[in-house]
Amino acid sequence: MIYRNSYSGVIRRFKRKRFIVYISYVLFLSGIFTLIIGKPNHFQKWNSIIAKDYDNQNLQDLTLGTDVLEVSSFIGSIPYQPHPSFIYEVLPSKKYRRTIIQGDGVCSQLVFGAAYHLLQQGISFEVIGFLPPSTFLKGGGHVALRVGYQLNGHKQIGIVDLAEGGIPQSNGKLLDVKDIEHGAAPNFSILSLNFRKNNSSTYYGKYLDNTYIGRTPDNEVKQYFEFIEAVYIPLGNEKIEKYLYDGLSIILDRYYHIYVSPGFFKGHEFERCAFISILWLIRITIILFPIIILFEIVHAKRSKIHHPANG
Repeated sequence: MIYRNSYSGVIRRFKRKRFIVYISYVLFLSGIFTLIIGKPNHFQKWNSIIAKDYDNQNLQDLTLGTDVLEVSSFIGSIPYQPHPSFIYEVLPSKKYRRTIIQGDGVCSQLVFGAAYHLLQQGISFEVIGFLPPSTFLKGGGHVALRVGYQLNGHKQIGIVDLAEGGIPQSNGKLLDVKDIEHGAAPNFSILSLNFRKNNSSTYYGKYLDNTYIGRTPDNEVKQYFEFIEAVYIPLGNEKIEKYLYDGLSIILDRYYHIYVSPGFFKGHEFERCAFISILWLIRITIILFPIIILFEIVHAKRSKIHHPANG
């Protein structure tokens, strides 16, 4: 009897401690997800931007091949909306239709809509991000493409700006990424390829003096697109779908990376470290969850052995 009472007391204390641990675990996870929901842009940016020079990633540079973008007809056919909206469409094919076919969306959405077309056509490209350290987390910045294209019978590799509807140029020279990595392009303008757009832009002048250039290779965009297409189930709300599926792609390391010079992170080290830590805590939690379930199953079976049902 004394042994049974002692054993029962141990079990009760164990159950109380286990209950406290699980409640703490749930509260901790709730806090993490509340932070992510409150700052989804911070979570996405800090876990996708890589602090390494693009040229040191052993990534194959673009080369002019047989398949290039017929840039004049491609951009000229986009029915740009006079007041484009921010769209949350996450499925690549639908994003392509909303942006390139229907002309809606902001710079990054137009670029990823075009990326879907380029991947379908087998045309190599890079995504070029204009990243001002002081405002990029608040929606500042710009996105364009670097791609092999044909214009007036001539093939070359350079920047194509979907949002501006043309190709940036400086003193008559069509620009490539190396021309904008170190500051403003002198006497710049946009060679407009769509009658709905003009030849002006705010992104290639002094704006570049305080901006880092990030680069994303097409194979990582392809990996991201393929993941979304594999797991996508319509939920009836584009915004929820965007946050959910992009979040899953980040957690499972299927989201694309943006390679940028290490100096970009100066002054943001603590926040970046915090959001990277949150990502790893989520990954560890995913691993621990089935272990906890297995523990509960084993514990329940052992309890039945030690305390068989009456009768």
